[in-house]
Amino acid sequence: MINKAREILQKYWNYPDFRPDQEKVITSILNTRDTIALLPTGGGKSICYQVPGMTLDGVTIVISPLIALMNDQVSHLKKNGISAIAITSGMSYREVDIALENAVYHKYKFVYVSPERVNTELFQQRLQVMNVALFAIDEAHCISQWGFDFRPSYLKLTKLRELQPKVPILALTASAPPNVIDDIGTYLQLKNRQLIQGNFSRPNLSYYFTQTDNKAIRIQKILQKTNGAGIVYTHTRKDTKKLSDWLQSQGISSTFYHGGLSYQDREKARMLWMRNEKPFICATNAFGMGIDKPDVRVVAHYHLPLSIEAYYQEAGRAGRDGNKAWSMVLFNHSDLAEIRSRLDRSFPELNTIKRIYKVLTNFYLLPPGTGGGSSFPFHINEICQRYNLKAGVVFNSIKFLEKEGYISLSDAARTPSRIMITASQKALYNYRLNDRIVGETIEVLLRSYTGLFDDFQVINETLLGQRTQQDRRTIVQHFRQLRKLNLIDYREQTEVPWLTFTEDAVMEQNLRISPENYHLLKKMAHQRLDAFIELLTSKNECRNKIILQYFGIGETENCGICDVCIKRQKESTLQSKEEKIDHILDLKSMKRKDQEIIDAFPTSDKNEIIQLIQFLRDEGQIN
Repeated sequence: MINKAREILQKYWNYPDFRPDQEKVITSILNTRDTIALLPTGGGKSICYQVPGMTLDGVTIVISPLIALMNDQVSHLKKNGISAIAITSGMSYREVDIALENAVYHKYKFVYVSPERVNTELFQQRLQVMNVALFAIDEAHCISQWGFDFRPSYLKLTKLRELQPKVPILALTASAPPNVIDDIGTYLQLKNRQLIQGNFSRPNLSYYFTQTDNKAIRIQKILQKTNGAGIVYTHTRKDTKKLSDWLQSQGISSTFYHGGLSYQDREKARMLWMRNEKPFICATNAFGMGIDKPDVRVVAHYHLPLSIEAYYQEAGRAGRDGNKAWSMVLFNHSDLAEIRSRLDRSFPELNTIKRIYKVLTNFYLLPPGTGGGSSFPFHINEICQRYNLKAGVVFNSIKFLEKEGYISLSDAARTPSRIMITASQKALYNYRLNDRIVGETIEVLLRSYTGLFDDFQVINETLLGQRTQQDRRTIVQHFRQLRKLNLIDYREQTEVPWLTFTEDAVMEQNLRISPENYHLLKKMAHQRLDAFIELLTSKNECRNKIILQYFGIGETENCGICDVCIKRQKESTLQSKEEKIDHILDLKSMKRKDQEIIDAFPTSDKNEIIQLIQFLRDEGQIN
């Protein structure tokens, strides 16, 4: 079957062959073996389930925590002529119901869902009667409390095995130490599992950790020497713009990106960077997932990440073309204190977390015993203004409520407008006769899109406005009017994150938050930070070696290209030069001639010895 898979790769992705690790993973899946694929950032993980999904009979269910990444992959699959859908928290119950029903009847080859979706009754009902070829679980490290991004919703993925026991499971992650890998196999109940671990060593990527009192000036000098694109990671949204503006003032073409920007502004910044119109981008860690730009020559960290896992993923976005690239981490003494403070702020007090939960249930008008499975647009600024809260406190409290399984917050992703016609053709025709203005909009809608009576279709109000010589706002008003009359189901475009209550709302005093779990998670977060600080402050150990050992790779050779290795080589070269000078002086004291001194050294050192003799003569140390 691997030959068939290779043909599919060439037909749909136009690649001549698999990478060695990809082929191992795909062969394992085609042999229906449960598989853990530990492939580094840029290792081509999506191919590992998309090609088997096209090779096998049935639908592939992909579980991913990131809406933006799901939408991006679905878009790419559709462009390649492959049927796929992402079921996200921004969709209505009816949309989800129709999508899953269509999956049962083989309309899609790939269905992307969040881990929270797996635990819903509707999904589980449909899954039992679905012809599933493969379960692919992305970001599988989220299943382990030892992982840097633990999500309890992943623990409930055992339902997949329970409802479809014969379907192989592929668990994928870019970074996981050995104890996390063990948890992945245990919690997902993987049978006769095969672990395929890619090469985490990046021989073209130099890790540099630089202590400096003026990080902005240092960044400027680095980017001025960079021939290609670069990413500068900062911790705050404010600093992305501030640093980018300053770089622009210094003649460096830069833009900025963070999750608080509108979809249009995020997309504009991304495209300016992708096209190298703005080769450098200052961004929070919201930037990078799913981006595969080969010519990134440098990834710089203006602020410190909280773990080796996070750092490795972000640094790994440099040098994907295999050419020389650099990861630069800039820090000063105050950063070491600030990073511990930042970690502590990410763990609000338990009473604060309970208060934020109460705020959310009040804001969304959810009485106790209601709201389980409901999703709402998440407007952080409105919530903070109404209840006089800081955004950081709200976000960090929500992260912990996610870990306790009460709510789930999606990433900010653009969800396009969708329409399904719910009225009969006769009722719609009669309405068109009675309201000719709106009727013209309906007529153009029917001419522009097919399948509107059977399923939700993505539509573009601006395009429809152009075809009817109306503006977008008028088209939206027409569709809202038709929705009120129950003639269509219209879901308007949104760019905000969605907050999902995974369980019914409870009274604040009934909120179950385990202090033991809270303190354990905090302790492990500090341990991961300690490991990163050890990497940061090491002066004698190869950076690459520390990273690989952290991921359980074992004994490896020094990379020879990180800052520690380069310094060691320079010191060795300097020591060697001093020894040669001493030997020249000894020979001169023995009245040896220049040619005799040159001949006393290896031929490979001839030019260097001639230069050293001249240097010593210029310095007056020899005649």
